[in-house]
Amino acid sequence: MSLETVLLTGAGGFIGAQILEQLLKSGEFHVIAPVRSEKDIQSILALHPEYSDKNVRFPVVPDLGANGACDEIFGETEINYVIHAAGRFRFENIDSQKLIYDNYDTAKSVILSAEKFCKSLQRFVLTGSVIVEITGQMKSSTFKEELTEADIVSIPLEAVRESGDPVACYVAAKAESSALLFETASKPSVSWDAVELLPAGTAGPLAHSVPDLTAGSHSLDWAYNLLSGTWKEIPPVPMFQITDVRDVALAHVLALRNEKASGQRINIVNSDSCYSHQVLANLIRSKYPELRDKVAEGTPEQLIPAGMVFYKISNAKSKEIFGSELNYTPESDTYNAYVDSVWEAMRNRDLEL
Repeated sequence: MSLETVLLTGAGGFIGAQILEQLLKSGEFHVIAPVRSEKDIQSILALHPEYSDKNVRFPVVPDLGANGACDEIFGETEINYVIHAAGRFRFENIDSQKLIYDNYDTAKSVILSAEKFCKSLQRFVLTGSVIVEITGQMKSSTFKEELTEADIVSIPLEAVRESGDPVACYVAAKAESSALLFETASKPSVSWDAVELLPAGTAGPLAHSVPDLTAGSHSLDWAYNLLSGTWKEIPPVPMFQITDVRDVALAHVLALRNEKASGQRINIVNSDSCYSHQVLANLIRSKYPELRDKVAEGTPEQLIPAGMVFYKISNAKSKEIFGSELNYTPESDTYNAYVDSVWEAMRNRDLEL
């Protein structure tokens, strides 16, 4: 059986690296994974030398958000599926315009190339974020005990572009990327369909090279800031559910061919989990007693921050669509793999311990 071809963006990132690993492990796909530079290729192969013998190639695309950045790739290859997992999830010490560029402009560029060139394309899978559902949770008048995909809030990008508010810019960029994808897929001239996966806060083991943990994504910040002692107090969190990065990756692979997923926005979240930074602090202090003097203690018995109300994010739709193929990893396994992986990365990079 001939292999189908997947264009995967973001393969050097936290989620994308796991998607790449699972695509190659399946043995069913040839993967084209654009990266920014030759250095990025070497970093990936240094961590995964086995990829040199796999069905994957890494074309260099210095600026994925540039107009037509992937035109050459689409023009020379019959691509069957796209997974756009590239993006940036970080709100501190970040230019909000950069946040928009990395989350909207990159998506727009890939979507337009897919529309222009890809007659062989069957499906475009976009990595979104469940954060587009939680905006209303900040006000008691719009608070809900459980959120679903029906609670997605659309914030016009131009309305927040100059605000300088990184959270608002991120939410708007994600929402507009989603709107553009589904609008494009609905055109009579387009033969492919669209799926958007909406993971909650993502944790679990690292499958990618992290050159600088101090400037990583929010997902890596959580464990790093606790393990390094950067956090002297335990900060609150805006959501209380977690997703294992391996489950997020598997959902992307399953979404490529699942008929029920067509045209859907789907939450990918362990709805049985209860996450807060206090949960992670308790685990680290128990798992690594030698770090107790460094890791903030917080209030070990109070898992939900004072003044905040616990709410759930529904994963019923993902269970209906993917069934037994997607079984969410127990949260304790996620936390342990996450902490161990970040701790190992810190030691390997001789960061302050």
